[in-house]
Amino acid sequence: MSQDRCAEIHALENDLERDCHSPARDGVRRRLYPITIVCVTVVALGVRLACYPYSGSDMVGSLQVWYTQLHANGLGVNPTGCDYNLPYLTILYLLGQVTDYAMVAVKTFSVICDFGLAVSSARLICTMLGAKHPRRRLISTVTYAVVLFLPEVVLNSGLWGQCDVLYTTFCVLAMTCLVKRNMVPAFLFMGVGLAFKLQAVFLLPIFILVCLSDRKCRLWYFLFVPGVMLATAIPAAMAGRSIWEAFTIYLTQQIGRKVLTSGCPTLYSFILPMASYDAFACIGILLLVGILLLAAIMVMRAGRRLCAGEQLLLGVWCSFLCVYFLPNMHERYIYLTDLLLTLLAIYTRRRGDMLCAIVSIAVSSISQIQYLFNTATLPDWAWALVRLGCLLYLTVRVLYALVPELLAHGNISAHPNV
Repeated sequence: MSQDRCAEIHALENDLERDCHSPARDGVRRRLYPITIVCVTVVALGVRLACYPYSGSDMVGSLQVWYTQLHANGLGVNPTGCDYNLPYLTILYLLGQVTDYAMVAVKTFSVICDFGLAVSSARLICTMLGAKHPRRRLISTVTYAVVLFLPEVVLNSGLWGQCDVLYTTFCVLAMTCLVKRNMVPAFLFMGVGLAFKLQAVFLLPIFILVCLSDRKCRLWYFLFVPGVMLATAIPAAMAGRSIWEAFTIYLTQQIGRKVLTSGCPTLYSFILPMASYDAFACIGILLLVGILLLAAIMVMRAGRRLCAGEQLLLGVWCSFLCVYFLPNMHERYIYLTDLLLTLLAIYTRRRGDMLCAIVSIAVSSISQIQYLFNTATLPDWAWALVRLGCLLYLTVRVLYALVPELLAHGNISAHPNV
């Protein structure tokens, strides 16, 4: 190649480089992310509005009835057959002061919370990546979009009208504070999440494991959790309800529902329906406690503070264990687990994590669609077997994260994020 030709190519490359870093192109890049977020938000809102006409048995037989009774009788009287906690009933009461259209109000509130969950999830990923990560904005934008279009998130709010997004959002905020080592806010957010739904307790084991590994975390911080639960019950208590219902309502839920599984593919899907509830529930709970104790021993044996990726991995694993081994799980109770599993896949970008998230979300979505539309595909034990595969994969990931010596004898290489 001639010298003149080489000089010509070099000059062309310099021109291209100047074009790539030109003010005009930088301006387009700065506008690209806000434009993308706006487009994603509009489409996600449209998808949810399209689901509004559907009204299932939960909406017609429970939420609309409670909404109407709260509007008529006030917050001081417990609606017929209602076992939801006081903070959410307070929200339903306030919504009733705004509009008489119960289904629209309930679904709209949940849909608004969907966007709060997406923002909180993107914030958690940003925190874990760090301020200097080169693709921080891109990955956070992808997280926002993925969370909004997760089938479970769309089904739960726009179609079902349920409020699982509410406690999940506070759990994600708690995880964000935990990763940043802001311990007191983490426990406060955990308390708010638990005040809305008992399923927030699935994330509580990771708080214990963090306290075992981080000296900045004190055991007495757990007192903030019941304290916040009592604080959220104050408006209802002022209206005439007992403030202690913030705790007793959860006991009532468990005493009144003695079913091994309520449509959620779990360990109990392999057991005949007529099996003894007390015996098998006790076995499942003991297995869960034993596994979590082993995890606590491994964390203490490691003798170091858990990194951000390990905290998220353990959070996913602990919540998955709770759903799979605890009795009386409904289809939507794995909402928090699948959301955290999705965030783990986005953070690590491991193929195994991505496949695990896709499979788990598919199983959860199918089981929820079966309930909502009264259809049937495979038996629950088949889906429980698939879900067991996901749990075993996560268990192996936890072992390799907490016991590094296994890496020397296996074919799995350490990932920089976890």
